[in-house]
Amino acid sequence: MEQIELETYRKGRDLALRRLSCREQSVLELHSYLKQKGFSHEVCERVLKELMDQGYVSDERYTRMMARDQVRKGKGPRYVSEKLRQKGIQMEPGAVRTLLIEVDGFDELDAARKIVERRYPNVTQDRAEANRAFQALVRRGFSFDIARKVVFG
Repeated sequence: MEQIELETYRKGRDLALRRLSCREQSVLELHSYLKQKGFSHEVCERVLKELMDQGYVSDERYTRMMARDQVRKGKGPRYVSEKLRQKGIQMEPGAVRTLLIEVDGFDELDAARKIVERRYPNVTQDRAEANRAFQALVRRGFSFDIARKVVFG
């Protein structure tokens, strides 16, 4: 390998490792970051391959971390699925539901009920609040069926 390429590669690897020391990253996030910093596609690919081989970057680990984090924030499977898609990881909401159960013991119905009880205490007496609660659950990534069951019975 040529000296200039080796230096560029080392700089890219060091930058990627520094970025990973702050928080877990998906492969796409790290690739985009290195590209933004001016590294060629080849250097990015080589750095990422080495980091994946060494276990520093893992989309599976990132997915589990992201899922756990989003559940703690009161988000539903559709929201988590979309968030992962933005980070370069394709998962259907059904697969995300399974992952959430595996990672956090997630119960979608129970999680939605807790949100409604905490944020919309008058949902049974006030039709406008019930509608707001339903819309909020859907925005948070819960299915229409779960939102309907929790809010309207």
